[in-house]
Amino acid sequence: MDTQSHYRFERKYSTTRYSSHQVEALVNHHPALFREIFHPRSVNNMYWDTIGLGAYFEHTIGSYQRTKTRVRWYGDLYGTTKSPKLELKKKNTNVGYKKRYPLENFHLQAGDLASYLYQEIVQDGVHPEVKQRLASLTPTLINSYKRKYFRSLCGRFRITIDSDVSCYPLLGVASLPVNGIKNSRLVIIELKYSHLDDLLATEIADSLPFTLTRNSKYINGLQLLYNWVR
Repeated sequence: MDTQSHYRFERKYSTTRYSSHQVEALVNHHPALFREIFHPRSVNNMYWDTIGLGAYFEHTIGSYQRTKTRVRWYGDLYGTTKSPKLELKKKNTNVGYKKRYPLENFHLQAGDLASYLYQEIVQDGVHPEVKQRLASLTPTLINSYKRKYFRSLCGRFRITIDSDVSCYPLLGVASLPVNGIKNSRLVIIELKYSHLDDLLATEIADSLPFTLTRNSKYINGLQLLYNWVR
């Protein structure tokens, strides 16, 4: 059975000026009294796109409605995944939501044939929409990063801090790479909240010393791996 989160806003920021520790200190001293709410963990995403990279170009041209498809799991990048999910991340102007489908655990190892990723992930009993969705797409990249979670005292705003972002190419490769390309200086901050709280979010954002961006880890990863220019 699929699950769907509520529509929400996301304001994204990125910085190479501040370290992840400095960013965390700034969040902890925010007037909204953000506090860490979950243990830090590694996030892994395998992105899927059309042969013509439709999702990539939808984002770069600024389409109002767009969808990214990814398989997400937490913990170690390679080995047996734990509770992976297919996520359809849908965006309509500035508001977005995720549609999630649970997957069976699968095994990934450096050196595995990239051509067998579909068979590895789409196992017996998977939701028919998952089969249909992934059958029309191809895996393009994997990214992995460390994430910390914070929530405001009022409970209406969340901030995540992502660091140590690594990207692994899947386009045009025969097998899963051993090592990825790492951007150790990049820190990504996301402010997340209900669309009902957009006005108050401006006050929250004004106390963050970062520049608002259209940051996308998927877009940034493709450009980093393949030297593409937006």
